Amino acid sequence: MEGMGRTPLLLALGLALVFSACNQIFPNQPPRIVSFEAIPQMGEAPLATRFAWSVQDPEGDALTCTLETGDGTRVTSCSGNYTHTYAIPGEYTARLRVTDSKGGSAQRETQVQARPKRGFTLTLSPTGLTIQQGSSGTITLTLTPQGGFTGSVALSLERQDGTPAPQGLALSPSFLSVSGANPITQVLTLNVGQSVAPSTYPLRVKASSGSLTQTASLTLTVTQGQTGSFSLSLEGTSLSVAQGGTVYVRLVASGSYSGQVSLSLVDASKNTFTGAMLSPTSTPVPSAPMLAITASPNLAPGTYNLFLRGTGGSLVQDVPFALTVTQAAPPPSPDFSLSLSPTGLTVQQGSSGTTTLTVTPSGGFAGTLSLSLVGAPSGVTLSPTSLNVAGSPVTQTLTLQVASGVTPGTYNLKVRGTGGSISREADLTLTVTPPPGFTLSLNPTSLTVQQGQSGTTALTLTPQGGFTGA
Repeated sequence: MEGMGRTPLLLALGLALVFSACNQIFPNQPPRIVSFEAIPQMGEAPLATRFAWSVQDPEGDALTCTLETGDGTRVTSCSGNYTHTYAIPGEYTARLRVTDSKGGSAQRETQVQARPKRGFTLTLSPTGLTIQQGSSGTITLTLTPQGGFTGSVALSLERQDGTPAPQGLALSPSFLSVSGANPITQVLTLNVGQSVAPSTYPLRVKASSGSLTQTASLTLTVTQGQTGSFSLSLEGTSLSVAQGGTVYVRLVASGSYSGQVSLSLVDASKNTFTGAMLSPTSTPVPSAPMLAITASPNLAPGTYNLFLRGTGGSLVQDVPFALTVTQAAPPPSPDFSLSLSPTGLTVQQGSSGTTTLTVTPSGGFAGTLSLSLVGAPSGVTLSPTSLNVAGSPVTQTLTLQVASGVTPGTYNLKVRGTGGSISREADLTLTVTPPPGFTLSLNPTSLTVQQGQSGTTALTLTPQGGFTGA
C-alpha cells in the first residue's frame, strides 16, 4: 500500500519533466499580426479612421491585443475593428501590440495624418466707416489661408442678414488670389453713390471660393453729401521713376467743396491705371499733400500719359501728367567685407593673442569663407581657418599663435577671407616680444683688490618683457 501511494506522485513528476523537456525542444512561437491598416490614413481634422487588423497564434494560445492610436487613446480588444476620431490636426503613430499567454509578442505601426481643415478666415480693420454721399472710404481686409488653401476668392458686399446691399454701394476689388500660406492684406474701397440715403447700414464683406464662404461684419454710416466745387493742380507734370521706385509730387486742392476728395490714377483712356500705386488716396479741400507714386517692378520702361483723378460726390477732376519709367538698376553682386577689433596685437614669443573678426555680407552673399594670414613669418599661425556666412553679419574670435622661435619685432599682416572667387582682407599689426627676463651688466668689469681689502663695482639689472619679482 505504501508503494502504491507514491505512484501518482512519481507519475506527476515524470510528466512535469516531460513537459519541461518539450518546452526546451519546442520553444513558444510568438503570435503573428497578419494585417494592420488604418482607413483613411490622411484627411482633414476631425478625421475618423477605422483600424482593422487580423492576428493569429501558431499554437492557438489566447491573445491580448492593445491598440494605441497615438493621441493618448488606448484600446484592448482583439475584435479586429475599431474606429477612432482624430480631433486635433497632427501626425500620429498608431501601434498594435499582441501578446500570448506565454509572454510572446508582436508589434506593428502605421502612420495617420490629420490635416487642418482647408479654408480661410477674414478680418476687417476698421469694422466701421462713415462716408458721405458721393464719396468713398477704405478698409483693410486680411485673409488668412488655412489647411493649404489656395485659389481665387470672390469678394462682395451684402447686408448682415444675407440680403443684397443697398443700390449705390460698390466694393472694389472684387476678387483676391491666394497662392501661399501667408496672410494676405488688401485695401478695399467702398464707393457710396449720391443716391444712397443717409443712414447706418449693417453690412458684411463676403468672401467665396467654391463651396467655402466666410464673412466679416462692417457698419457703414452714410452722411449727407457735400456741396461746392474743387480744383486740382500738380506742381510737376513730368515725372520720372525707376521700376519699383517711388516719385513724389505735391498736389494742390482748392475750392469750396467741404468733403473728402478721392484720388486715383487713370490712363489716357480714363481706365484705372494698375502699373503704379498712389498714396494718399484721398485729401480734404483745401489741402496740399505730397503724393507718392510707386511704380510696379514689372511695369515696362517707357513714358505713360496719365491723369490724376479727383472724385468728390458727383464732381470729377482729371489732371494730366507724364510718368517716365526707367530700367531698374541691377541688384548688387554678392560680396562681403572684413573688419578686425583690435587691429593690433602684442604677443610674447611662445604665446597667443586674439582679435575679433566681423564678416559683413552684401548682395545676398552666403557660403563658407577660408581664412588665412598674409605676410606672417614662419611660426605664426591662425585659427580657425574657415567660417560659415549665412546672409547676415558674423563675428568670430581669431587666435594667433606665436612660436617661441619667432624673431621679436613688428609685422604688418593681413587676415584674408576667400569665398569662391571673392577675396577680401583686413589689416593687422602683430608685435612679437621676448618672454619676461632680465640682463645683467657690471661697471667696472674688473677690480684690483689687495689681500685683506675690498672693492666695489656697480651691478645693473635690466628687466625685459615685463619681468618683475625678486
